Amino acid sequence: MPLWVFKNEPCNADNLFLHLNMANHLEVNMSFWKRFLITVVSMLVISVIVGVIWRSSFIMVMPSYLSGVVGGLAALPVWELLKKIKPKKK
Repeated sequence: MPLWVFKNEPCNADNLFLHLNMANHLEVNMSFWKRFLITVVSMLVISVIVGVIWRSSFIMVMPSYLSGVVGGLAALPVWELLKKIKPKKK
């Protein structure tokens, strides 16, 4: 009795590891400059959003060093996630 169907194939406990391992090795094409651009944009957007929340909460401007720290910390997981997306080999 299959646990579920994965790509029109029944998946039971015996071949579950094989299906999960195949799912982890999917490759999407993304070059370095695209990853860099997405990271910088996400860093800026998150920094602005946190600045707006800070201003509405404390009725003062967020210090620039704190904004930089928030943006940098937000960029780390985004960059790590995008590093898993490999560029297309020619």
